[in-house]
Amino acid sequence: MIPMLLLLALGGLMHAARSFTDAAGAAGVELAFGFLLLVAFFNARFLHKLGLPHLTCYLLAGIIAGPQLLDLVTDDMTKQLKVVSDVAVCMIALTAGAELNFGKIRPYLGVLRGMWSSMVQ
Repeated sequence: MIPMLLLLALGGLMHAARSFTDAAGAAGVELAFGFLLLVAFFNARFLHKLGLPHLTCYLLAGIIAGPQLLDLVTDDMTKQLKVVSDVAVCMIALTAGAELNFGKIRPYLGVLRGMWSSMVQ
């Protein structure tokens, strides 16, 4: 319950703080970066209790807070956060690889090998 309240409070603070900053300036970008880090963390704590993996929770936080839905982080801010976005994609790939369960994949290895060999040709 507390992570949900923190998410709502962070959303309200971000909306209020955006009115005091220039979205294209450095302060707006730093604000967006810190906001996204906090929202992703609390979103993962809240939604992980429902059985969702942390990776999915991080992605949902970015989609909901980004220009696609709530527009708390504007399109200009996301363009200036390109370097952070690239690092985040690398970390997402690393996290996804760490969450692989090879015991569950083992029965499908033959299918995966067949798919790989058809892609290589």
